[in-house]
Amino acid sequence: MGATVPQRKALVLKASRILLSEKPLPERLQAFLEALLEGPFPIRSGKLYLRKGEGLRLVAQLGGEVGGEEVALSLEGGGRALGRLSLRLAPGASLAPEDRLALEEAAGILALALRRERAERAERVLRRAGECATQAAGEEDLLRKVCALLVEEGYALAWVGEARPTGEVVPREAAGAVGYLEGIRVRWDEAPEGQGPTGRALRSGRPQVLRSVEEDPRYAPWRERAKAFGFASSAAFPLRVEGRVWGSLNVYAPEEDAFDEEEVRLLEDLARLTGHALDRLRALERLRFLAYHDPLTGLPNRRRLEEDFRLLRGRWALCRLDLVDLHEVNEAYGREAVDALLARTSRRLQALLPREGRLYRLEGGEFLALLPGGEKEAEAFGQALGEALEAPLDLGEGRTWRVRVRAGVALFPDDAKTFSELLRRADQALREAKKAGKRWTFYSPGLGEAVRERREVLAGLEKALAEGELRLYGQPIVDLATGRPTGVEVLLRWVRGEEVVPASRFIPVAEEAGLIPELDLYVLRALAQTATALPLHVNLSPQTLLDERLLPGLAPLKGRSLRLELTEHALASPGAEARLKELSRMGFSVVLDDFGQGYASLRLLVGLPFSMAKVDRGFVGGIGLDPKAEAALKAVLALSRELEIALVAEGVEREDQWAWLRSVGYSLGQGYLWGRPAPLEEVLYP
Repeated sequence: MGATVPQRKALVLKASRILLSEKPLPERLQAFLEALLEGPFPIRSGKLYLRKGEGLRLVAQLGGEVGGEEVALSLEGGGRALGRLSLRLAPGASLAPEDRLALEEAAGILALALRRERAERAERVLRRAGECATQAAGEEDLLRKVCALLVEEGYALAWVGEARPTGEVVPREAAGAVGYLEGIRVRWDEAPEGQGPTGRALRSGRPQVLRSVEEDPRYAPWRERAKAFGFASSAAFPLRVEGRVWGSLNVYAPEEDAFDEEEVRLLEDLARLTGHALDRLRALERLRFLAYHDPLTGLPNRRRLEEDFRLLRGRWALCRLDLVDLHEVNEAYGREAVDALLARTSRRLQALLPREGRLYRLEGGEFLALLPGGEKEAEAFGQALGEALEAPLDLGEGRTWRVRVRAGVALFPDDAKTFSELLRRADQALREAKKAGKRWTFYSPGLGEAVRERREVLAGLEKALAEGELRLYGQPIVDLATGRPTGVEVLLRWVRGEEVVPASRFIPVAEEAGLIPELDLYVLRALAQTATALPLHVNLSPQTLLDERLLPGLAPLKGRSLRLELTEHALASPGAEARLKELSRMGFSVVLDDFGQGYASLRLLVGLPFSMAKVDRGFVGGIGLDPKAEAALKAVLALSRELEIALVAEGVEREDQWAWLRSVGYSLGQGYLWGRPAPLEEVLYP
């Protein structure tokens, strides 16, 4: 007579509770066998085998060997065999059909639990790998974290090897039994050392599995070493970075045949995720480089100079250099010759620097040299500069040009103690050098014209604000597929009689005088009287963003298609991010301007409610000139698609730039190619 119905139900419920508990899997499997042996069936011993690779491995057993009938129950799930449950009955005993059905039901619950365990492990591994990717400080840190993760998941060794052009595979990072790698020779060509899983994975671009260290003849070069470290099987997975197989992720297990199809798929996903993370890290590194360097010459830019200036100690000279005849070179030979001239001049200037001197590029033909010492050392540099530039520069194709340079010098801390003031002093000296036709001029207190001009501009600007002499101008943002406007960036111009005062003349003065919020609020008041179907883009300064008058000033514009543009510097102040979210809740779209200028932009895009970003014009300027700038533009585009953020390419000035942007998938652009800023009504109603 078999077990009663309540007894069978009780057994199934107990098995379910055991298998679905949060205890480690080995403990649950052992407790499951104990429950079967303690149940109402004539079972005296039990063994549980789980599939490992192509075979079965004993993972739990209970009870001694007895001579009774064996009851074998297959464990299946997801269309594949997971293992086998082998039970021995007492001698002479048999199972009633109802009892066998109850055991089969328990075995089915066990199979479900195993499937859940593998699915949860896969989810855990990939989730942790994703955390490694987002938290990694760089490539080495990412690879180290991924290797450590695999060792924590039970593997004996994990390492990442980079495939070198020479055919060698060089370990980059590892975790676990790393002594195995000391002095190891692995290749990815057809040499004997290239026939292991690593070499084959790198050549084929597909995962390679070594089921048995002992039996596979291709593993001969490393067999004794692997056995000494307790390895019985291994697998290698290609890592694709920037569209090519860059290296491999290599994993070792202490048991044979440790890599079944499901495990291979999981590790393949992990390798793919690692490759994508390396792509992102390299793209971010390129963005960081371009944020602080000029793409054409590779020289550090003004942003880097500002940071270097904070560390200055002692006496220094800031020399502002300007190549005065770039326009003539362009007229005579074209833009490529100008670029060649700038690149060769930068190298010649670098060769003249004293040991601790530094060279920076601003824009156009302007460079900044930071020289240790005072007037004497600066004069020595000026003398060397004059001699070096006597020889014409080779522009290629048989073309040469003798460069003419004008330079203005200001001394730190003699002439100024802050960066902005020192730069202004050097600029005043440069203007004097140009005016006098001199190659080299030092700043002196008598060069006060700039100060007087600033005072005049400030007085006139305050009058313009009061009397309404400021006008709204606009520049279209276009659909790159058609060239038609899809929006307009609103700009402010000062119209004084017949003269339009350039923004470059009055905006810096307004910034210094704290008038920028007044100008921004002036724009908002004027836009409240402007009707248009096109979305309007308005720039907000850091000061305006936190100004208590901003929200009341925006209130009349609620419901309008208005996009507020901010740079990452506007979000550096406490309270800025909260204000940004408040603007988003009011229904205004928020745009990150000059994306790529600073390395914090990526965090801002992910963490704040931006609907659009505008790529810094410095990257667009590198199209056709600098592969790194083009790679950065592609990386930013891919990132924007992942984040579902619209992207505008700023500074488009040439047809070839437009064509290139269209070809890689950009949809929006802005720049002089479609028109310089013009009165807003002319842009909105042409």
